Amino acid sequence: MKTFEENLKYGYEEYLKLPKAKRNKDTDIYLNKWCVITGKSIIPPHPHRHFTFLEFVYFCGQDASLWNRFLNNG
Repeated sequence: MKTFEENLKYGYEEYLKLPKAKRNKDTDIYLNKWCVITGKSIIPPHPHRHFTFLEFVYFCGQDASLWNRFLNNG
């Protein structure tokens, strides 16, 4: 059985595999606000970044959709 820390690390690795937003902004990371918006652009890639590990841990506690997607092992 994995420890909670191992689940966090594995969940973060999976989270980093999410693609950044396309021009139509239809990716999970953008739609669910699972990123940090750092500016605006009219052509892709849109200026955002993935959460850092500490931000990921914090927002997993704040956002049920993020928790359920990456840390809820059933």
